[in-house]
Amino acid sequence: DIEEAREHFEQALSIHRDREDRAGEAGTLARLGAIAREVGHLDRAREYHERCLDIHRARDDRPSEADSLAALGRVALDADDHSEAHKRYRRAMYIYEDIGDRAGEADALCGLGRTELALVDHDSARERYQAALSICEETGDRARKAKALRGLGRVDLATESLDRAHTRYQAALDIYEDIGDRAGEADTLNALGRVAFAEGVPGQARVYYRQALDRYRDLGDQAGEADTLERLGTAARTEGNRSQARGYH
Repeated sequence: DIEEAREHFEQALSIHRDREDRAGEAGTLARLGAIAREVGHLDRAREYHERCLDIHRARDDRPSEADSLAALGRVALDADDHSEAHKRYRRAMYIYEDIGDRAGEADALCGLGRTELALVDHDSARERYQAALSICEETGDRARKAKALRGLGRVDLATESLDRAHTRYQAALDIYEDIGDRAGEADTLNALGRVAFAEGVPGQARVYYRQALDRYRDLGDQAGEADTLERLGTAARTEGNRSQARGYH
């Protein structure tokens, strides 16, 4: 239960403050920020992560400072504050690069890619995702490689490079299936459905969407389930099956 978890972390935060445990306080603030973001309380999430960032800077903890900057980038991106997101992710990337944290650098590059894609700067977004992909291939980080491939797939879909988008997403799906990441599988199957629909093959899109739907339901991901049902309905309507489309919507 998210509310119960939040209450426990608030209690822990008070204890850390009483003990003047700054590292513990920062860690708890980061968890509270993640919970607030998960439930859509973005102003509160930003406040928690800003307080966390202040502590890390006061302690000269650069790895944790970069983590807080990246968290603030995610919150800003959720809030469609693309300028702020870009600033936060870029600063996090510089720190990760400087301290040699290749995984963090790849994550920040993907965050910049998402931001630039939202700004319709497709060339820059592609460069960021490609840089992240190169890092992951060097380090053998398969989970982040799949994330970078999905990012490149999003750019290809946005620029209507549909064959290439399919190839990127399929490569990501193969990795997710191999490492057992069901959430990654669900999101990538949903994306493959979007590619098939854009290609004018709604029947194939529905095949992918149904596979994604099964995984979202297994995971209890109601947002993913709702989105996929909407897409199934749209695909069914495109095929002329109005009664089935109503059932999905």
